Amino acid sequence: MKNIPKFNKIVDKVDMEQLHKPIFSRLNKDIPASIVVFLVALPLCLGIALASGAPLV
Repeated sequence: MKNIPKFNKIVDKVDMEQLHKPIFSRLNKDIPASIVVFLVALPLCLGIALASGAPLV
């Protein structure tokens, strides 16, 4: 229960106005983030497939 004040500080830092904006207003941040996630996930998936003996394609 000692961690609750730390959690409250994190919650206070969340920009509540950002949560109420329309979904397409954040595309300038979402698109680069999704590209980075794709570039990280693709080699990871290929490595797991290679290690397990599955075809890479």
